[in-house]
Amino acid sequence: MYTFESKIKETVPVMVKIHESSQPKVSVLIPVHRNDINFEKALESVNFSCYANFDILVLDNTDIGINIDFLKQFDRVKYFRLQPFIGPSESLNVGIRESNAKYLAVMHSDDLMIQERLCVQVSYLEYNSQVDIIGGSMEIFGSSNDPKHKIGISKSRSDANDKIIEYMLHKNPLFHPTTMIRRDKLIHNNLYYRKKYDSAEDYDLWIRASRKLIIKNLPDVVIKYRIHDQQFGYEKREKLNKLVNRIQIRHALWIIFHDRHLLQKALKTFTKIFLNSFKK
Repeated sequence: MYTFESKIKETVPVMVKIHESSQPKVSVLIPVHRNDINFEKALESVNFSCYANFDILVLDNTDIGINIDFLKQFDRVKYFRLQPFIGPSESLNVGIRESNAKYLAVMHSDDLMIQERLCVQVSYLEYNSQVDIIGGSMEIFGSSNDPKHKIGISKSRSDANDKIIEYMLHKNPLFHPTTMIRRDKLIHNNLYYRKKYDSAEDYDLWIRASRKLIIKNLPDVVIKYRIHDQQFGYEKREKLNKLVNRIQIRHALWIIFHDRHLLQKALKTFTKIFLNSFKK
């Protein structure tokens, strides 16, 4: 075990190499925010990937730390003990900085990876060098009393980059745990997650990235996304809605000054959010 300095303020991770691995092409980033009985199943699903050249970065920011003994059964795992509750943004930023892979695949600690995911996404990015970030479809499973949670296939959203930029005026264009990203493009363009947007950190990143990088959605189902009643309470949903409004207003303003083709739609989004703020 050893420590190293992190560029993230007040975040000094402790890293344990559970297994030595050769130069990986993909790092699977798994932030762990709480002790979850489904975490081992999530790791098993990654370990059964049809793709061979990857490592798994477990980014642990739980309160007392997870028991790492069971990680020894999984190949390619690198475990990072982070400060408790630093949140998803700073956890993922550690993964971005400490990975030495070409591609980053994001995954939640309670989801299941489709066996073909890494094969499909790596193959696409290898043959489409102009594309920097891709998302996909997901299969939703589990149980929840929230009527917004629907079991079944949730197809990926707008596919082409120009459509995604427009779509971002209204919704997040990518399902976060389905994404794969060219790591060097994030670092070169100083694109990292921002803690002030935790809960909507991915939406904020995609909007900033869309001004410099090419984003695309693929139709393939690449993840099984677990739903449960503890995901979004009233306070979390209220916070998320406020963050989403801030993100959409910022995106609309950027379009107003930089993209004449979407000017009217951006003005409509800005006006709608602005007027709704007086109704609350």
